[in-house]
Formats: sequence, structure tokens, C-alpha cells
Amino acid sequence: MSRPIWFIASALASAFAGCVVAPPPAPPASAHEATTNNDAPAERDVELSSLLVDLITPQLCGRLIGSYIGLPGETAVVGAAAGAEPSVGRWWIRRCEARANDGVLQLSMGGMGWTFVDQESSGFRVRQYLRFDAEAQLNASMEVGYDSRKKIASLWMRPGNTVVAQVTPRGLVSANATGVLSSIAGGLLSLAGDSADNRARVLAQEQGSTQLRERLSAGFTLTFDVERQQLDFMVGALERGQTPERPYLNIEGQAWQVNQRSRVWPGGIDVVGPIDPAAGVQQLDVQIEDGEQAVIRSVCAADLERYLDASFQGVQSTAPQGREVARLSRVGSSSRVALEPGPCPSVLLLAAAEGSDLPIRLRYRVGTPTADPPAEAGTGVDGSEVTRGTSTPATPRQVRLQIAGVNVRGTNAAGHAWDLLGGEADVFVRVTSLGQGHEVLRTSTQEDRNDVVFDQWLPGAFRADSFPLRFSVYDKDVTVDELIGSAELPASTALQGGRELVLEIHTQDATPVRVGTLRLRVEAVP
Repeated sequence: MSRPIWFIASALASAFAGCVVAPPPAPPASAHEATTNNDAPAERDVELSSLLVDLITPQLCGRLIGSYIGLPGETAVVGAAAGAEPSVGRWWIRRCEARANDGVLQLSMGGMGWTFVDQESSGFRVRQYLRFDAEAQLNASMEVGYDSRKKIASLWMRPGNTVVAQVTPRGLVSANATGVLSSIAGGLLSLAGDSADNRARVLAQEQGSTQLRERLSAGFTLTFDVERQQLDFMVGALERGQTPERPYLNIEGQAWQVNQRSRVWPGGIDVVGPIDPAAGVQQLDVQIEDGEQAVIRSVCAADLERYLDASFQGVQSTAPQGREVARLSRVGSSSRVALEPGPCPSVLLLAAAEGSDLPIRLRYRVGTPTADPPAEAGTGVDGSEVTRGTSTPATPRQVRLQIAGVNVRGTNAAGHAWDLLGGEADVFVRVTSLGQGHEVLRTSTQEDRNDVVFDQWLPGAFRADSFPLRFSVYDKDVTVDELIGSAELPASTALQGGRELVLEIHTQDATPVRVGTLRLRVEAVP
């Protein structure tokens, strides 16, 4: 739950704007004053905390109910950087109760949700979207501060020691054996009345409850940038004057409602919103950073709610189609769309296009219209072209490179499984400097994973004469390693400073076929 919760920020906005936000009291001028007024600052802090609780409590549930809270992936990032990490699921808040009791907020909330799980334990692996019910209760106090130099106000919601959270999986939890021995063990478990699926369900419940409790125990931070008039909100405690990192940089004159990333696996959806029609025309900027094709649709929030209610009750139904607002067909492409207000509050549905085998990663921003061009060249649904609008940074003399991860299709170019027994690929990457004619690095092998995280730095720094670099992706076999495909990184692309890159992996056939993507991080070296 380290994703931004922009709808809560709007709930707190009026209460926050109505408070007189000031820096902490100055220290006493003398030791005598420090002695005689020792309790005054603490008393003022308690009174201000009580005031904030009384102002905010009546508004919380009205804004929380019906909203979709983004859920983080398994590699959880804390602090400001968590604001730029992708969501992998949503918690749909259906129930909420908030009370102010002696200066403390008592909050209870619950609802259904879904998240993508990819875990392996004791030779069994769960890799699927998991549906769940979740309930949480907490008590929290509130504090406020102001960084006059940065002109950033902060409000902290700090939970007490007792945070209660319970996650209950719904539907099938399928644990697949990753080897011959685990297959035999799975059969023995079934004969003994305990299946691997049941054990996976129990583990998902235990881990989900623990993770939700830990997220909520971290507290919440609301920030307001006075100069930009930008509200933001995230789970976790930030420093005074610190704001969450976001996928899109703040732009002068444009306040956004949403500024997030999502990761969506084939067959799944992510939800952005609701977007209130009273907000008027909003602008959507969206870019595909990884995967194949992505589709974004706008649907009435009520239609989606009916579909989700039926789906969680086990009723087969079709997701609402709504109106297609953007389709992105290649990594790096982007689109800008005007979201006209309709007759109902709407949500955006993000999904991989039909026939896609790879998960997609998108960054998107919804806010007031602006004249600046989006981040990358691309094409909107209407075929109109959009252009790149970022300044060109100074070219560094050398860079460091990190292999962040690799995605490959579920089958090879011939349509066959990577392993003879139908398992996923055993991926490793071989990096070669074509400029200097030698191997740079060979990664370890990640077994039975088509979506691999490496986070491995290449040794040393690379100058222009080291490029191009070739990244050859293999499926390791007992006999002969199979080349899945390769990608090349030229100097002109690498020597542009710090950023993330996504390279397409193609086969070496006469007619190359795209079989996956390679994610890199580039760091300029002074």
C-alpha cells in the first residue's frame, strides 16, 4: 500500500487549507524561559493534533468509500521513492467508519481487492492474480509542520501501536510444482487431505495480513506544495519538506490528481479513479514503459462496481468495455488525451491488449490541461502524433549500467514451452562489448521465471568505444543453452545520463521476432 492515494488527499484538502500551518515553535530564548514554559509546546502540539483530527475525521469515509487503493509489488520500496513504484493490484474500499475520540482518529475500513502474486516456496510456485477481502482498524494522531524554505507543508497521520489487519483470499489459489520431487510431494499432500493449493491459501492469508498491517503501521503523509498548489499523499512517514517521488515531474501551472505507475499482467486490469465529472475536462498523459500493447478505457464507475461485485461472487460476467481512450503499441510510445466529463463518475481501466504475452508497465498522469508536450513520441487513438518535449541533458563521458530485469514470452518463437516438461524459462544474460570484442558479464540463472529481476550492475564504467553492447538472453538447458534473443545498446542511447531504458529482445532469425524486453538503468559517471 505504498502507492499514492490521491483521493484521500482531496478529502483532506479543505481541512488542511483551513488550518494555520506554521513552523514549529522557536526554542526559548533563555534557560529560564525553558524552565518556566517547559510544557507549553507539548500542550500546543496536543491541541493542534486534536483540532486536525476533529476537522478531518468527518470527511474521510465519504472520500474513501468507492476508491481503489494501489498495492505495491513484492519488492517494496520505502520513503519518497515509493511514490514512483508501480502498483500491481488494488484494494477497493467498500466499508469505512471514522470517529474522533479524545483527539485520536479511530479508523476502520474494508473491502475486496486483487493483487498479482509470484512466489515460490518448498518446490511449489504461485503465480496468478489473487482476489481477497481485507479489513483494517487503526488509531492515529496527527501532526503538522512547514518547511518555509521549500514552501512545503506536511501533515502526518501516525498510527498507535495496535494496528489490526486481516486478509482473506477468495477464489482458487493454485500452487504448481516446479520440479519432479515437488510434484510427488504434492500428490502425497493430496492423499493426506492437505493439498499444496490449501497450503498456498493459508500462506497467502498470513503474508497478506502481515504486509497490510506493516504498511498501515508506517503511517501516512499528506504534503502541500504552496508554490505549485499541489497536494500529494502516500503511505509512510516522510521528512519535513519532503514530497513523494512521482513518475512525471511537476510542471508549472498543472496540478494533477493522479501521477502513478502500474504493472498489469495479461488477463488482468488496473483501475485509476474515480474521476469526478465536476472537475471538468482533465488531461491524461500515459506512456508504456515495458511490455507489448496497452489499452486504456474509460468506463462509468457504477458499471465497474457491478462487474466486480458479480466477479467476486463467482458469477461469470464480462468487464465493461466503455470507451477506448488510448492504445499504445510499442515501448516508449505515449499518448495525450482530453478526458471530457460524462454523465457519471468514471474510472480508467488499464490492460494489456488482447493477445499480449508480456506484462505491461505504464506511467500516467491525470490533471488540468497543459500545453507542454508529453514525454515521448507516440500516437493517440485518433492517430494524432505527439512529440517529445524534454530538454537534452549534457552528454556524460562515461556511464554505469545495471540489468534491472528481463521479461520473455511464455513460449518460444515456435510456440513451444521453454522446458520439455512445460515449465518457464531458466533465464540468464550474457553481455558482450562489440566495440572492444570481449564478454563483459554473464549473470546468474533465474530458474522457472519468465519475468526476472536481476538488479545486477555491470563491472566498471563504459565509454563510447565500449559500445554497442549486446545483451544475449538465454534459456539454460541441461544439454545446450537456447538463445531466446538479443538486444543491442548503442552509445548514442546509453550516453544520455541517468534514466531507465527498455530494449526489445528479438530472435536472430532472418525475420526477427520480438520475444521479450530487457530493462536497464543508466547512471552517469562524472
